[in-house]
Amino acid sequence: MHQNLEILKEVLAEEGVSYTEIPGFFDALVVGKEPFIRSVTPFNTEATSTLCCDKFAIHTMLGSTIPMPRTKAFLDPHGRYPEYAKEKSFKDILTACSDFLYPRIIKMNSGEQGSNVFIVKNDEESLLALENIFNKESQHYDYMALVQEYMEPKRELRAAIAGGEFVFAYDRESKEMIEGPLVERLEGMSKTILEHVDLSWGALDFIEDGTGDVYLLEVNTRPRFDGFISFDARNQFKKLFRMGLKAKGLI
Repeated sequence: MHQNLEILKEVLAEEGVSYTEIPGFFDALVVGKEPFIRSVTPFNTEATSTLCCDKFAIHTMLGSTIPMPRTKAFLDPHGRYPEYAKEKSFKDILTACSDFLYPRIIKMNSGEQGSNVFIVKNDEESLLALENIFNKESQHYDYMALVQEYMEPKRELRAAIAGGEFVFAYDRESKEMIEGPLVERLEGMSKTILEHVDLSWGALDFIEDGTGDVYLLEVNTRPRFDGFISFDARNQFKKLFRMGLKAKGLI
Protein backbone atom coordinates (compact mmCIF):
# COMPACT_ATOMS: atom_id res chain seq x y z
CA MET A 1 0.00 0.00 0.00
CA HIS A 2 1.12 3.53 -0.78
CA GLN A 3 2.98 5.07 2.15
CA ASN A 4 0.60 8.04 2.33
CA LEU A 5 -2.30 5.64 2.81
CA GLU A 6 -0.50 3.56 5.42
CA ILE A 7 -0.15 6.68 7.56
CA LEU A 8 -3.73 7.76 6.82
CA LYS A 9 -4.93 4.37 8.13
CA GLU A 10 -2.97 4.92 11.35
CA VAL A 11 -4.55 8.36 11.83
CA LEU A 12 -8.06 7.03 11.17
CA ALA A 13 -7.52 4.18 13.65
CA GLU A 14 -6.25 6.61 16.30
CA GLU A 15 -9.26 8.88 15.73
CA GLY A 16 -11.74 5.99 15.71
CA VAL A 17 -12.91 6.77 12.17
CA SER A 18 -14.02 3.88 9.97
CA TYR A 19 -13.03 3.50 6.34
CA THR A 20 -13.58 1.14 3.45
CA GLU A 21 -10.97 -0.59 1.36
CA ILE A 22 -11.75 -1.49 -2.25
CA PRO A 23 -11.21 -5.23 -2.87
CA GLY A 24 -8.42 -5.77 -5.38
CA PHE A 25 -7.42 -2.10 -5.32
CA PHE A 26 -4.69 -1.88 -2.71
CA ASP A 27 -3.84 1.80 -3.10
CA ALA A 28 -7.20 3.29 -2.18
CA LEU A 29 -9.31 4.02 0.89
CA VAL A 30 -12.77 5.54 1.17
CA VAL A 31 -13.63 7.63 4.23
CA GLY A 32 -17.34 8.36 4.27
CA LYS A 33 -17.83 8.93 0.56
CA GLU A 34 -14.41 10.53 0.03
CA PRO A 35 -11.75 8.54 -1.86
CA PHE A 36 -8.03 8.62 -1.12
CA ILE A 37 -6.01 7.12 -3.99
CA ARG A 38 -2.22 6.88 -3.54
CA SER A 39 -1.16 10.52 -3.10
CA VAL A 40 -4.48 11.91 -4.41
CA THR A 41 -6.79 13.27 -1.71
CA PRO A 42 -10.31 14.79 -1.74
CA PHE A 43 -9.07 17.88 0.11
CA ASN A 44 -8.71 20.12 -2.99
CA THR A 45 -11.39 20.91 -5.52
CA GLU A 46 -11.00 19.45 -8.98
CA ALA A 47 -10.64 22.97 -10.37
CA THR A 48 -7.76 23.77 -8.01
CA SER A 49 -5.98 20.50 -8.82
CA THR A 50 -6.36 21.14 -12.56
CA LEU A 51 -5.10 24.71 -12.22
CA CYS A 52 -2.02 23.67 -10.24
CA CYS A 53 -1.13 21.07 -12.88
CA ASP A 54 -0.74 23.95 -15.33
CA LYS A 55 2.68 25.33 -14.40
CA PHE A 56 2.48 28.36 -16.68
CA ALA A 57 -0.97 29.32 -15.39
CA ILE A 58 0.41 29.30 -11.85
CA HIS A 59 3.43 31.31 -13.00
CA THR A 60 1.14 33.84 -14.65
CA MET A 61 -1.02 34.12 -11.52
CA LEU A 62 1.77 34.38 -8.97
CA GLY A 63 4.79 35.74 -10.85
CA SER A 64 4.05 39.37 -10.02
CA THR A 65 3.70 38.74 -6.27
CA ILE A 66 6.11 35.86 -5.53
CA PRO A 67 9.70 35.51 -6.81
CA MET A 68 9.78 32.79 -9.49
CA PRO A 69 12.35 31.88 -12.18
CA ARG A 70 11.80 33.73 -15.47
CA THR A 71 9.73 31.50 -17.72
CA LYS A 72 8.43 31.52 -21.30
CA ALA A 73 5.77 29.19 -22.73
CA PHE A 74 5.66 27.81 -26.28
CA LEU A 75 2.97 25.86 -28.08
CA ASP A 76 3.83 22.83 -30.20
CA PRO A 77 4.31 24.33 -33.70
CA HIS A 78 3.05 21.07 -35.21
CA GLY A 79 0.38 20.34 -32.61
CA ARG A 80 -3.39 20.43 -32.55
CA TYR A 81 -3.58 24.25 -32.64
CA PRO A 82 -0.78 25.41 -34.97
CA GLU A 83 -2.69 28.62 -35.72
CA TYR A 84 -2.11 29.72 -32.12
CA ALA A 85 1.60 28.90 -32.10
CA LYS A 86 3.51 32.14 -32.59
CA GLU A 87 6.75 30.23 -33.22
CA LYS A 88 6.42 27.96 -36.27
CA SER A 89 9.44 25.72 -35.65
CA PHE A 90 11.67 24.49 -32.84
CA LYS A 91 14.40 26.82 -34.06
CA ASP A 92 11.96 29.74 -33.81
CA ILE A 93 11.42 28.77 -30.16
CA LEU A 94 15.16 28.88 -29.50
CA THR A 95 15.37 32.30 -31.11
CA ALA A 96 12.49 33.57 -28.98
CA CYS A 97 14.28 32.63 -25.77
CA SER A 98 17.79 33.66 -26.82
CA ASP A 99 17.86 36.14 -23.92
CA PHE A 100 18.04 33.18 -21.50
CA LEU A 101 21.61 32.14 -20.83
CA TYR A 102 22.68 28.51 -20.76
CA PRO A 103 22.15 26.30 -18.91
CA ARG A 104 18.37 26.51 -19.09
CA ILE A 105 15.47 24.36 -17.95
CA ILE A 106 13.11 23.03 -20.60
CA LYS A 107 10.11 21.09 -19.35
CA MET A 108 6.60 20.07 -20.20
CA ASN A 109 3.93 22.38 -18.84
CA SER A 110 1.63 19.82 -17.25
CA GLY A 111 4.09 17.17 -16.09
CA GLU A 112 4.62 15.80 -12.62
CA GLN A 113 7.14 13.67 -10.73
CA GLY A 114 9.96 15.08 -12.87
CA SER A 115 8.62 13.85 -16.23
CA ASN A 116 10.20 15.53 -19.27
CA VAL A 117 12.34 18.00 -17.33
CA PHE A 118 15.69 18.79 -18.96
CA ILE A 119 18.67 20.90 -17.98
CA VAL A 120 20.13 21.90 -21.33
CA LYS A 121 23.55 23.41 -22.03
CA ASN A 122 23.31 24.33 -25.71
CA ASP A 123 20.99 24.61 -28.72
CA GLU A 124 21.45 20.95 -29.68
CA GLU A 125 20.30 19.75 -26.27
CA SER A 126 17.45 22.26 -26.37
CA LEU A 127 16.17 20.85 -29.66
CA LEU A 128 16.30 17.30 -28.27
CA ALA A 129 14.34 18.41 -25.22
CA LEU A 130 11.65 20.01 -27.38
CA GLU A 131 11.47 16.89 -29.54
CA ASN A 132 10.85 14.79 -26.44
CA ILE A 133 8.16 17.08 -25.04
CA PHE A 134 6.41 17.44 -28.40
CA ASN A 135 6.67 13.74 -29.31
CA LYS A 136 3.06 12.74 -29.99
CA GLU A 137 3.96 9.04 -29.66
CA SER A 138 5.03 9.55 -26.05
CA GLN A 139 2.70 9.11 -23.08
CA HIS A 140 4.27 12.32 -21.72
CA TYR A 141 3.42 14.42 -24.78
CA ASP A 142 2.45 17.99 -23.94
CA TYR A 143 1.24 20.66 -26.34
CA MET A 144 3.08 23.33 -24.35
CA ALA A 145 6.75 23.51 -23.35
CA LEU A 146 8.29 25.90 -20.86
CA VAL A 147 11.75 27.42 -21.15
CA GLN A 148 13.01 28.66 -17.82
CA GLU A 149 16.12 30.35 -16.53
CA TYR A 150 18.28 27.95 -14.54
CA MET A 151 19.01 28.94 -10.98
CA GLU A 152 21.75 27.02 -9.21
CA PRO A 153 20.08 25.81 -6.00
CA LYS A 154 21.86 25.97 -2.69
CA ARG A 155 19.06 23.76 -1.45
CA GLU A 156 15.52 22.72 -2.31
CA LEU A 157 12.80 23.49 0.22
CA ARG A 158 9.25 22.24 0.67
CA ALA A 159 6.42 23.89 2.59
CA ALA A 160 3.66 21.50 3.66
CA ILE A 161 0.08 22.76 3.42
CA ALA A 162 -2.93 21.22 5.19
CA GLY A 163 -6.32 22.65 6.02
CA GLY A 164 -5.44 25.60 3.80
CA GLU A 165 -2.59 26.60 6.12
CA PHE A 166 1.20 26.53 6.18
CA VAL A 167 2.18 23.78 8.65
CA PHE A 168 5.96 23.31 8.42
CA ALA A 169 8.87 23.33 5.96
CA TYR A 170 11.82 21.03 5.43
CA ASP A 171 14.96 20.60 3.33
CA ARG A 172 14.10 18.14 0.56
CA GLU A 173 17.59 16.64 0.47
CA SER A 174 18.57 16.42 4.14
CA LYS A 175 14.90 16.06 5.26
CA GLU A 176 15.67 18.35 8.20
CA MET A 177 13.01 20.76 9.41
CA ILE A 178 13.55 24.43 8.52
CA GLU A 179 13.65 26.76 11.51
CA GLY A 180 14.41 30.38 12.37
CA PRO A 181 14.16 33.34 9.97
CA LEU A 182 14.00 31.12 6.87
CA VAL A 183 10.89 29.25 8.00
CA GLU A 184 9.26 32.59 8.83
CA ARG A 185 10.08 33.73 5.31
CA LEU A 186 8.65 30.56 3.78
CA GLU A 187 5.53 30.88 5.89
CA GLY A 188 5.05 34.46 4.72
CA MET A 189 5.48 33.50 1.07
CA SER A 190 3.13 30.54 1.54
CA LYS A 191 0.43 32.78 3.02
CA THR A 192 0.70 35.10 0.02
CA ILE A 193 0.35 32.16 -2.37
CA LEU A 194 -2.68 30.85 -0.46
CA GLU A 195 -4.35 34.25 -0.88
CA HIS A 196 -4.32 33.62 -4.63
CA VAL A 197 -4.67 29.82 -4.89
CA ASP A 198 -7.36 27.92 -2.98
CA LEU A 199 -5.00 25.15 -1.92
CA SER A 200 -6.28 23.08 0.99
CA TRP A 201 -3.69 20.28 0.82
CA GLY A 202 -0.34 19.99 -0.89
CA ALA A 203 3.19 21.28 -1.03
CA LEU A 204 4.88 24.46 -2.19
CA ASP A 205 8.30 23.70 -3.62
CA PHE A 206 10.99 26.39 -3.43
CA ILE A 207 14.70 26.76 -4.08
CA GLU A 208 17.17 28.88 -2.17
CA ASP A 209 20.04 30.11 -4.32
CA GLY A 210 23.62 30.84 -3.31
CA THR A 211 22.78 34.43 -2.35
CA GLY A 212 19.98 33.36 -0.02
CA ASP A 213 17.14 34.42 -2.32
CA VAL A 214 14.12 32.09 -2.35
CA TYR A 215 12.01 31.30 -5.42
CA LEU A 216 8.78 29.34 -5.86
CA LEU A 217 9.10 26.48 -8.33
CA GLU A 218 5.80 24.63 -8.15
CA VAL A 219 2.44 24.26 -6.41
CA ASN A 220 1.84 20.55 -5.90
CA THR A 221 -1.63 19.20 -5.03
CA ARG A 222 -0.60 15.56 -4.68
CA PRO A 223 2.95 15.50 -3.37
CA ARG A 224 4.76 12.36 -2.31
CA PHE A 225 6.42 12.68 1.08
CA ASP A 226 8.17 9.29 1.00
CA GLY A 227 11.69 10.48 1.72
CA PHE A 228 10.52 12.85 4.42
CA ILE A 229 8.40 10.17 6.10
CA SER A 230 11.33 7.75 6.07
CA PHE A 231 13.39 10.34 7.94
CA ASP A 232 11.52 9.64 11.18
CA ALA A 233 8.90 12.29 10.39
CA ARG A 234 5.84 10.07 10.66
CA ASN A 235 4.22 12.19 13.37
CA GLN A 236 4.67 15.35 11.30
CA PHE A 237 2.86 13.70 8.40
CA LYS A 238 0.10 12.49 10.72
CA LYS A 239 -0.36 16.12 11.76
CA LEU A 240 -0.95 17.05 8.11
CA PHE A 241 -3.60 14.37 7.68
CA ARG A 242 -5.37 15.35 10.90
CA MET A 243 -5.58 18.97 9.77
CA GLY A 244 -6.81 17.95 6.33
CA LEU A 245 -9.41 15.55 7.70
CA LYS A 246 -10.70 18.12 10.18
CA ALA A 247 -10.97 20.81 7.50
CA LYS A 248 -12.95 18.38 5.34
CA GLY A 249 -15.21 17.43 8.26
CA LEU A 250 -14.10 13.79 8.20
CA ILE A 251 -13.00 13.73 11.87
